[in-house]
Amino acid sequence: MAWSQSNPAAAVSQVTAVPMHSKTPRQLFPRVKGLPDAAAQGRANKILAGREREDAMSRRDCLREANASIKDLDTYNEQINVRYLSSIFLSVEVRVSNADCGAYPNANVPSPITLDLTTGREVNWERFFVSGFLPPDMGGRSRLGRLYLRRSGLRADDECRTAVEESDYVIWLDSKKHALMVEPDLPHVIRVCAVTIAIPFSEVAPFVVDKSVKLDSAG
Repeated sequence: MAWSQSNPAAAVSQVTAVPMHSKTPRQLFPRVKGLPDAAAQGRANKILAGREREDAMSRRDCLREANASIKDLDTYNEQINVRYLSSIFLSVEVRVSNADCGAYPNANVPSPITLDLTTGREVNWERFFVSGFLPPDMGGRSRLGRLYLRRSGLRADDECRTAVEESDYVIWLDSKKHALMVEPDLPHVIRVCAVTIAIPFSEVAPFVVDKSVKLDSAG
């Protein structure tokens, strides 16, 4: 899959996403405006609206199961923040914490979404990066894992190291940090090992399939 960089630089400043930040009890995902392709913009906003509905339903179900008030932010709390916006990509970091509505509580679990704004569809990271960069299905060692461990500071005898080495990862883009944000996707019992690390775009660029994509070109 190719991501076109043919849009003029001026187009970047015309692309907006509102709201840029949101949180429970008003969980609002952004809507995009200013894209040159109206059809792609419509598809992107449909995906964002759908995710907004899904997360709102998850909160209602959680509160119902916990027999909690809609004002109870301790039972279900969600933070939504736009971390990267250009004429090419939108990356939204989503963090959810919930309690009393499942087998175990969840604290600050990431569930990001990244859209290719040239098509209006979610980015398929498996096709975005070269083969072997991401862990195989169900987790395992990978080039991304090696980049993560290099910056993690985990020693060979650290009990978190094995869990991280064999894990899958949750990823999203961050323009302020100029980095791919990476967090191990770990089960509840070892979530303490799931530390988010920023890997500079310069380090992941060699593994991007389409070399015309310049991640540092975010507006």
